[in-house]
Amino acid sequence: MTTINKKGLLILVFFLLTFTLKSQSLLWIIEGNGLEKPSYLFGTLHTVCKKDFKWDSKLEDVCAYTKRVYFEIDITSIAEFIRYAKASKVQDENYSLRKLFSENDYNLIQKFFKDSLRMDIADFDNRTPLFLIIRGSGLSVKNICKKTRSYETKLAGYYPPSLYFPGKVEGLENSYDREKILRKIPLQRQAEILLNEVKNTNKITESEEKLYNDVVKEYFEMDIEKIRNSNMEKSIYPDLEKVLLDDRNQFWMSKMPILAAQKSTLFAVGAAHLGGEKGLVNLLKQQGFTVRPLSLNMKGF
Repeated sequence: MTTINKKGLLILVFFLLTFTLKSQSLLWIIEGNGLEKPSYLFGTLHTVCKKDFKWDSKLEDVCAYTKRVYFEIDITSIAEFIRYAKASKVQDENYSLRKLFSENDYNLIQKFFKDSLRMDIADFDNRTPLFLIIRGSGLSVKNICKKTRSYETKLAGYYPPSLYFPGKVEGLENSYDREKILRKIPLQRQAEILLNEVKNTNKITESEEKLYNDVVKEYFEMDIEKIRNSNMEKSIYPDLEKVLLDDRNQFWMSKMPILAAQKSTLFAVGAAHLGGEKGLVNLLKQQGFTVRPLSLNMKGF
């Protein structure tokens, strides 16, 4: 047995001995159903204040054992960034973002994006309202704490590309896939959500800071059912949440079993995707996999 194989075996044994009897975990091991090697599922927090970022070295061991990581979308690909810009265009010559709003509301949105992102939305008149929502996402967190961290960025650093092992970082969906799913939300409804978001984020309030602190607290309690339920209960856009969570979970499940069968893989997606009847943990179990939580001791990084 080579040194590399011995190391891999030791890592695997280590994980098998660190099961937690609770479902309060952000890290899950995927086994059975014909898999030669286990894969892993980790629930992330996309954007968090730097001071609140926590880490467990077990995550580094997972990265060392697995051969690749699949995020919701490949955050390292320049081609994906270009693809996203194309996918968000509405292929209708009669479409105009401006036409979805009254003149006063459009001016309000335009001013917000100019002041906050130095972005003139007139240059994106053929984009969907959700394109602007995504571009503006995370502004509240950045305004609250200034410096932010990302679990996806941290994890991607453990999978550097190489000539012999390309494709270490991938996406469960590409921009065209995501846009097709998001288009289930009618454009006029997207416009309503965008306008409401702009009105609610013109200035940071104590309630927004409290919401952020509650989200972080729940995340590090690591109860995926509570994270899922809280996400749905606090959302004022249940139709959007269904598309963003349930519909995308179903799409990812058309790929995850195949990818796990190919080689050991880390799937790292937003923690709200893990819990619930239509969450990834339950969907994987329904596919015949054994999915068990692993203990994590998240500490300040």
